[in-house]
Amino acid sequence: MPKTFFYDDVKIIKKPFINRLKGFGIFFLCVITIVGVVVSSIFLSRALSVGNITTALVYGGTDIKINKHSYFLVTLGNYDDYNEAEKVALGSTIQGASGYIWTFNDKYYVVGNAYKSQEDAESVKKNLSSSKYNVEILEVTFPKLNMSFDLENKDVQKLREAVDFIDVTYDTLYNYSIKFDKGEINNFAISSGISSLRGDCKVQISSVQNLISSKPETLQKLINCLTKIDEILNSAILKTIDNSATNYSLKNAIVSVIFEKYSFYNAI
Repeated sequence: MPKTFFYDDVKIIKKPFINRLKGFGIFFLCVITIVGVVVSSIFLSRALSVGNITTALVYGGTDIKINKHSYFLVTLGNYDDYNEAEKVALGSTIQGASGYIWTFNDKYYVVGNAYKSQEDAESVKKNLSSSKYNVEILEVTFPKLNMSFDLENKDVQKLREAVDFIDVTYDTLYNYSIKFDKGEINNFAISSGISSLRGDCKVQISSVQNLISSKPETLQKLINCLTKIDEILNSAILKTIDNSATNYSLKNAIVSVIFEKYSFYNAI
């Protein structure tokens, strides 16, 4: 049998575990660094191709992406006949409802108001439980929005702001409605505020018009939506300034804006 000889002046030295762990950590760090450099180079290359690094960081990319989401309509019944729905709508406006008739799945829904959260809609439904209306909640789903543009980042940012303005309009009108119901604001302040909002709307329309050559069909639909909103705001100004139906007018404008947004999202 072979013999193994050990000499006094020869020692087998094993590398300590901690040192081996450090070596692995250094290797892993090198891999991460290399991957980071590659990803960064790709990002910088794309950024430089559309302008400069600062523009890319400040204005974002050349896409407009909005996730799928819903609004919740508190309805006062649905009807097969439009004339019947219209009678209910007219009667509901006296009590401050929007009176808006929303056509959905071949039914005519009389809408009281529109809410971002189901909890708010449920709360209103509960408050109306003793009313003569058949109160229901209708969830309206907005599909995911994904638009790409062959434009400078700062120009796409203008389009992004124009799309976001639809939600800004809803939020502003909704807050006015809440404050008016609580007596925290009068009709003159509301009329003035809506007038300012309409001025912003015209600015957004102008911005989109200046860029319409990029995607004529898509951007024309956005312009059409904003133009309808401009008309809604103009009507709300006239109806709130004389305080004849401020409560109803605000809610009607709110639901009308949501309808135009729904139409736009489904047209893209």
